[in-house]
Amino acid sequence: MKTKLNSIEVQVEQSNTSPVLSLLYQVEHALHTLITHNESVSIDLRTLPLSSNQEQQLLDFLGKGEVEARLNAFGESILQETKYAGVWLVEHYNPNAELTGRYLEIAWLPNILSSPLEDVHNALEKLSCHLKDIIP
Repeated sequence: MKTKLNSIEVQVEQSNTSPVLSLLYQVEHALHTLITHNESVSIDLRTLPLSSNQEQQLLDFLGKGEVEARLNAFGESILQETKYAGVWLVEHYNPNAELTGRYLEIAWLPNILSSPLEDVHNALEKLSCHLKDIIP
């Protein structure tokens, strides 16, 4: 039995889930993971298929919280806690002030603010040497 393709009814449904809403549910899940498993999550916003309007909707929804930090190393980095504690907007700029990275980090503190273990060991060694110089 042959059936013509144009005789098959196809119904296309519109999804009410926007990419922004899906991303916000991902952030919600990441916050739960941070609390229950102490695991941080980083979301690279520049790799997501968001229009500039959708990205702005996301940033407007998350808003700005109380904490902001700025770092200057090979360009400026701005770390802004959103109005949801533990959700950070992290932006990196090159020396020409061009945006090179935009991330949502769901963490107690953004990773860039954590001192590497090797640096802390070096600091301890340095401090110990300086204290020996001061106190005989």
